[in-house]
Amino acid sequence: MAGSLSAFDALAARFPLETVDVTVGAQSWQITCVVDQDALLDGVNAVEHVPYGFLLWESAVALAQLLLERRGQLQGKRVLELGAGVGLAGLVAQRLGATVWQTDHRADLLVLAAHNAQQNHKGTEIRNGGQYRYWERLFESVYFSVFQHALEYRARVVLHFPSLIQS
Repeated sequence: MAGSLSAFDALAARFPLETVDVTVGAQSWQITCVVDQDALLDGVNAVEHVPYGFLLWESAVALAQLLLERRGQLQGKRVLELGAGVGLAGLVAQRLGATVWQTDHRADLLVLAAHNAQQNHKGTEIRNGGQYRYWERLFESVYFSVFQHALEYRARVVLHFPSLIQS
């Protein structure tokens, strides 16, 4: 329908989105996200989950750097990214040769992740869709690899349980 807002335009009308340059290794990424957490929270009334996924977390940048350091492990892999948020880690994984399916519990975050994929990967595809609460439904028809590096990062840095991770 002519004159209607795109899904991304509607999202940009609801949230204070900005596009920032993020450097991971030698690569510069254009990532659209909410930069000001206070502005994000000011716009929150009653939602099931506070939309923190619209922020570009430092942990996402650290995970992207970790993926870059392990670039040879991603080539040809199928990756299911749980909780993609703005999508930086999935973008890096895709650039390193993985086929990526991004999921999140908020459908509007998948719109933002798709926008970031489009502005960084002209002519390439990152599959995007599905709420991560239902990701087990994707197993039979889509991807069998869980985003191993995200789990490793969480175990080593956040939970401090390196003994739980097997090489």
